[in-house]
Amino acid sequence: MHITRIVDTIVSLLILGHLWLMYRGTDGVTFFSASESDVTRTDLATLGFVRRAAKDEDLAFGMATSLVRLSQSVDSIAHWTSDRGTLLVVVIEDYIGHEDEVADLLAQFHSLKINAIFIPPIASNHSMSQSHFAVLSKMLAESGPETKWFALLDDDTFFPHLEPLSTALSSLDHENKDLYVGGLTEDWGSLTRFGLMAYGGAGVYLSAYLARKIGNLD
Repeated sequence: MHITRIVDTIVSLLILGHLWLMYRGTDGVTFFSASESDVTRTDLATLGFVRRAAKDEDLAFGMATSLVRLSQSVDSIAHWTSDRGTLLVVVIEDYIGHEDEVADLLAQFHSLKINAIFIPPIASNHSMSQSHFAVLSKMLAESGPETKWFALLDDDTFFPHLEPLSTALSSLDHENKDLYVGGLTEDWGSLTRFGLMAYGGAGVYLSAYLARKIGNLD
């Protein structure tokens, strides 16, 4: 299977030599059969996701983004966080001067049962690293012992469901090991400059043991 992003909500999938387009929405994922000459909807391929009764409080997520980009991502974020108990902390880069708009957007997130907290950057000229530490510090302050993994995400990250992620991470020792989990980048320049490390893609994940160590640093 080969996957290619076309736009934010449409992804092309080459499965067994046949091209499909996948559209993601808050009510599930719809597959469209595609050919060079036309695109026809396959009604039977509309998939809805059955949510578990259990929550996903073992995961906490953080990201840094702009007010506009966050407002454009409400539906996709709601798909995997709504009514899950999962903490989401967002540094909004243009928070200062847009407090009313931020408050309105936060109210929208809460109306969708998203456990979200929005915070301003620590400084007007903050770096990406500073944003990550600000997000992590807030996640630690707002989470309890039930949180096992702290994730730093890009603002366009989408999960069809959190259960497979939670299951995969559960095989790792979050209590006693300094774990930094994620995928390598395909950018050779970054690899040669920074070395072999987790660059993200679908986020990077810190074990609670490591995250709380970092949070205790002066």
